[in-house]
Amino acid sequence: GILILKNCQNIILRNLTIKGAGAYEIDGNDNLTLQGCQRVWVDHCDFQDGVDGNLDCQHGSDYICISWCRFRYLINPWNGGSGGANDHRYTNLIGSSDKNAAEDEGRFRITYANCWWDEGCRERMPRIRFGQVHIVNCLYSSSVANYCVGAGYRCNAYVEKCAFINQKHPWKNYATSGSYTDYNITVTDCLGAKDEQSHSGDIDYFNPYAVSGYVLTAYGKDLVEVVVKEEAGATLTIEEGQKYTTR
Repeated sequence: GILILKNCQNIILRNLTIKGAGAYEIDGNDNLTLQGCQRVWVDHCDFQDGVDGNLDCQHGSDYICISWCRFRYLINPWNGGSGGANDHRYTNLIGSSDKNAAEDEGRFRITYANCWWDEGCRERMPRIRFGQVHIVNCLYSSSVANYCVGAGYRCNAYVEKCAFINQKHPWKNYATSGSYTDYNITVTDCLGAKDEQSHSGDIDYFNPYAVSGYVLTAYGKDLVEVVVKEEAGATLTIEEGQKYTTR
């Protein structure tokens, strides 16, 4: 992969464009991987053509904010990877195995705010195991998506005021397809997706606004497409000999 952070704390990654060689499933080579990290803010980054994934969070990473980031695939997928999928444009994975409860349970508290899953993204926007994940004011516009948000084992997702543009499957239940069945998901006030709550097991539904100290003000779902397309991705502009600017 390109960048992996292990057991790091208090990291900010901002205004980066990270380009992979194109989707070719060989299990684990991501544009950015966070493993065992805490308090990481990834902001205004552009992730393109990750070989395995674009940005994955694994091994109990916790207190992560991913904001104003753009995920996309510009290169056709490469067939024949050892992982077995010939179109592995699977962009964001949270948790690596249903069997990692000892390491992952109670962690993966993650916010995705104002992110854009753009053209070429097939799946995992994100796919979630174990985490309490707030997905808010995010844009989904890929024309090739099989599904957007994936609810895996012990997932507890709160999807709010997002825009799903021509998406047949805003979310998919992965948990009950195997022996690890518990999951929760709340979808509320989104464009292109009905309000619903779905679950298996006895986990309480996650509400980020009930978490002490968590403050976030979402804007209306009808604004998401315009605002996110204008502002998401790397926005740092540098010209030789000049000071940098941001918009």
